[in-house]
Amino acid sequence: MLGKLPGRMIRALGAAPEEGGVRAALIETDGVTIAAFGETTFRPYSPAEAALIRAKRSHGPDAALVEVVETTHASAMSRLPGAVIAGFDGLPPEGGGDQCNLGCGSILAEVLGLPVVWDFHASDLGLGGLGGPIDPFFHFACARCAGLTAPVAFLILGPVCRLIWVDPRQAQAEDPGACVAFDVGPGVVGQGAGQVDGAVIDALMQDGYFLKMPPKLAPAEAFAAYHRGLARLAPADAAATSRAALAAALMRGFEHLPTLPERLLVQGRADAALLCGLAAALGCPVAPVATIGLDGDWMGAQALAYLAVRVARGLPTTGPGTTGVAAAVGGGQISRPS
Repeated sequence: MLGKLPGRMIRALGAAPEEGGVRAALIETDGVTIAAFGETTFRPYSPAEAALIRAKRSHGPDAALVEVVETTHASAMSRLPGAVIAGFDGLPPEGGGDQCNLGCGSILAEVLGLPVVWDFHASDLGLGGLGGPIDPFFHFACARCAGLTAPVAFLILGPVCRLIWVDPRQAQAEDPGACVAFDVGPGVVGQGAGQVDGAVIDALMQDGYFLKMPPKLAPAEAFAAYHRGLARLAPADAAATSRAALAAALMRGFEHLPTLPERLLVQGRADAALLCGLAAALGCPVAPVATIGLDGDWMGAQALAYLAVRVARGLPTTGPGTTGVAAAVGGGQISRPS
């Protein structure tokens, strides 16, 4: 039914897990533009839920773990009524990845009484893509929503950091040259004004991952030698070294972008030392996403709400520049309540 309503703004709901719980968010979108960002909520894990996730996440699909994933997402999403459709991507396996997340959207559809779009990766994988990342088209829409008129890059902080480059001058996110995305390198460890260990950074940059052309996703075992070297440092030195390592990885990553971005926007918790260090290394302005009116805490959930509407309208969700798939493809399946 949604596919017969071109141009109409839909109230969509998305939810995404993080370390301490599940974030849910509403947006108003037609799957192309974003009209408004709506209410948000955070549902923390209980101590028992957090313990079960820690214990079982590395073991792959597990009935008890899947039940916790579905229950916590349903609990978070049910706090935000009024949506027409919802997006759900489950819990990634330990170590990251974009292909085999835990949880079933059909269960959520019954609980919420809404169509739920999920399994965003299978179609892309089936056509030779990496299966992810799935959020670059959302970042393209965010850049357009913010009125940006020059190429911009988003840095998503995490255990493995991701770089998303978008050119809002292009008409559509799926157009050639509109989006490029790939995992750029390891994340920042802690805070502190210690000494940078150049040997640890040099060892990191010898990792074979940096020789691969994007699009690319870092495997779970990526950067293992670097992390062992970092673990031998004092905490303040490890923090300083990890900031410098991210800057070095980004400098290498920038070599693969179609053009240098007008600015780098950071999504995630970044202190002033990181922002200043990245700006000095990259030679371009670096600022939090909040400077263009976005809230990085909720963008993961908002992206799934946006993608749910794209899937319902038959629009592409990934493309050659984001996953390496041969042509733009629409992913996701829709489960409806009985």
